Amino acid sequence: TIREETLSALECIMDVAKSARFQTHWSDFTPSYCLAALEGALARTDRGQILSGPVTIIGSSNTSRSCVEHLEGHFGVNPGQITFFHRCQKGNGTVKSIRRASMGCHRRKVEDYDSQEVREAIAHSTLVIFGIDRNQPILSGDELASLRKGADHPIALLDFNKLGSTQDLNSNGKITFLDAQALEKEVQRYAERMQTRPGFREAAAEIEIFIATVLEMAKLKSDGAAPCLNADAVGAMN
Repeated sequence: TIREETLSALECIMDVAKSARFQTHWSDFTPSYCLAALEGALARTDRGQILSGPVTIIGSSNTSRSCVEHLEGHFGVNPGQITFFHRCQKGNGTVKSIRRASMGCHRRKVEDYDSQEVREAIAHSTLVIFGIDRNQPILSGDELASLRKGADHPIALLDFNKLGSTQDLNSNGKITFLDAQALEKEVQRYAERMQTRPGFREAAAEIEIFIATVLEMAKLKSDGAAPCLNADAVGAMN
């Protein structure tokens, strides 16, 4: 059926894209979006202080899980520092993904993300990441000021939600805030810096050859001269 053919084509594309990263040096220049955003955002802060305190992750999205993995694997944050808030029910496949990504972290299921428990966690954190996609803000600037009344520690708040999980928040004093648009700019700057790294031009030329090979194989397949377009076959032609 057309649906099966479409799914097969998508799987093939994903397979070739994965192969491109593993079979070329392009993988050295293709970090995840979240890692690039974190690198840029944390560069605006006293990174040592921010990463040494409690971390609050809000939401069960891929973004939240990816941030946990990078904080632990790339930035060396102890899982015990991280509290991961989610609203998933047991039996939901997402719960298994959360467990895998947040091994060693404190996982808390809440009814809503604007609960008192979440707010108290934010108040004591040095890093807060919003990885949810609801169009209702769960934290305002006034609410943050009230939560932090008397607090002296720095805090960085990163809102990956393009719909906005926060309202009227701004960087001020010991508060560093980046919304989705600001994080996108940090990713763009990260990409620009990557282009100046040694080996970038060579990796770009290598991936161009790889893509040309894929296109040639696709043409052969359409002509009936190639039985299958897959990662192993592409690798064999390089």
